[in-house]
Amino acid sequence: REVEARIQVSRTLVSLFAGSLASIVLVSGCLLVLLCENDLRRLNEERVERLNAQLERHARFFSLSVDMFCLAGADGYFKEVSPTWEKTLGWDSAELLGRPYLDLVHPDDRSATIERASDLRRGDAVTAFANRYLCKDGSYKWIQWNSVLDAGSGLIYAVTRDISDLKRAEHGLQEANKELDAFTYSVSHDLRAPLRAITGFSRMLVDRHAERLDAEGHRLLGVVCANTAKMARLVDDLLAFSRLGRKALEIGPVDMAALARSVVEDIVREKPNPALKVAVGELPPADGDASLLRQVFVNLIGNAVKYSA
Repeated sequence: REVEARIQVSRTLVSLFAGSLASIVLVSGCLLVLLCENDLRRLNEERVERLNAQLERHARFFSLSVDMFCLAGADGYFKEVSPTWEKTLGWDSAELLGRPYLDLVHPDDRSATIERASDLRRGDAVTAFANRYLCKDGSYKWIQWNSVLDAGSGLIYAVTRDISDLKRAEHGLQEANKELDAFTYSVSHDLRAPLRAITGFSRMLVDRHAERLDAEGHRLLGVVCANTAKMARLVDDLLAFSRLGRKALEIGPVDMAALARSVVEDIVREKPNPALKVAVGELPPADGDASLLRQVFVNLIGNAVKYSA
């Protein structure tokens, strides 16, 4: 009986210990779950704060940028525009979103705009495309586009800017080129005629009346002939430079050493001088317009020869 009593006590103690241990484990588990929930809640709150801060930065970037940002849909309407659009064109956001954007495009630019929109739908990015947009005051401004289609949402994301000042500068440059063309035409016709007359009469003096001129007269006549020839070359150079400025660039590989040697041979042939020695070293090849690069060598080497004595 005493052994049985001890066994019963032992069982009771084990049961009590097991129950206490289970209670401890249960409480610990509950505490662990609470701690995990708090950690998860804190992590989620931190993640939400970071996302909100990131969204706020993006919103500020969208609203404060000097460039014009916009999102457009496949239906031909703007979905969102940055405030710079209103500053540039005068239309408020509701007016821009409430009408097809093609209505604002200059009639002469609509076909090209439709073609670029087709390029976007095919997945091609559009860069540096320019068209004219109607302002609220009835005028037009030149807008340059860089756009890409997001295939997932079907939205067009675009960054644009007002390049009206650049277009006006280009127009001014074109007008200046027209004035230069008129000037070179005047040079060609108004200056060449008297130069030819001076050269012709100088040669007549040399051919017919050389015996009547003393040494000083021959010297002065030689100065006249030399300077008229120099003036004629300057006119030719001016006309050649004007033609080069109007010529479209033809970029290609250029053997710079061969080009320099060719220019040297032409200069030496035109102005033979036994004392003149020109050496062309090794030059790396380049990509450029061969005729323009040749003109650079003509100017540089020609001046070097002219002022070397």
